[in-house]
Amino acid sequence: MVIVPLREQLAGEVRGTLIVFLMAVACILLIACANVANLLLSRAIGRNQEMSLRSALGASRLRLVRQLLTESLLLASAGGAAGLLLAKLSLGILTRLVPAGMATSTRLELSAPVLLFSVFLALSTAVAFGLAPALCASKLDLNQGLKQTGGRSGAGRSDKRLRSALVIAEMALALVLLVCAQLMIQTFLHLKAVDPGFRAEDVVTVRTPLPPRYADASRRNAFYHQVLERVTRLPGVVSAGYVTFLPLTLKFGTRGFQIEGVPPAPGRDALYRQVTADYLATMRSRFAGTRHRGAGQSASAESRRHQRDHGA
Repeated sequence: MVIVPLREQLAGEVRGTLIVFLMAVACILLIACANVANLLLSRAIGRNQEMSLRSALGASRLRLVRQLLTESLLLASAGGAAGLLLAKLSLGILTRLVPAGMATSTRLELSAPVLLFSVFLALSTAVAFGLAPALCASKLDLNQGLKQTGGRSGAGRSDKRLRSALVIAEMALALVLLVCAQLMIQTFLHLKAVDPGFRAEDVVTVRTPLPPRYADASRRNAFYHQVLERVTRLPGVVSAGYVTFLPLTLKFGTRGFQIEGVPPAPGRDALYRQVTADYLATMRSRFAGTRHRGAGQSASAESRRHQRDHGA
């Protein structure tokens, strides 16, 4: 007996892939936050005269920091709301990308946990990346700030170091993201090049579930043989075969086996599929051996006629 979670049975082992995508999204978020923090720092330097005037009128440093953080929170809230609106509008498009086999068990929606996580993310990034510009802007030299006439001032040494650190962080995260993207693309191309042991090009599959009156094994076998005889006589069909489950569809259905000349061992089992004589040749399997017919022209799994459309 093999017990797997229902989510894994329906959607496959996608947890690792989703974690990788989540890390990529986190890198993009950090790059955007570092960029916005750099812009906020530049804007705060340009408001040095305004902050000096507020401080001269009695505003404490804590009040100035609180004001700048409030502006960062408003900016982050606007960005979060725009992101949620875009996610809501894209649900219709994303629903069409769900495979047909997962459509009944997968429903895309903006749930309450997703909304709460989005709000938490917007607030936390606003505080984390808005605090440094706010602290830098609140460190004032009143004499120098009030003497300015154009509303601009040169950046201090600490401000320049902070901006350089933010730019370096952006470049580092972007480089990591590009390297990870290249590795994922290479992995995808390698997976596409893997030989599964059969060729599914120009292969048509047809399911033939039988009603209860075919409960007897002899009636089922007679039905299958009759179908195969009639299908192989169709124009354009090279060969046809039956299989209980198509390859790469179901994980269960194992059966123990014994190797001749080798003592029996517990837990020695393999996936078990019942096939007809021409199934391996129809699927152009590497295990077909001499049963492969037609000098390289194989047929469909369970009834193939695509070759007729191509003039074969």
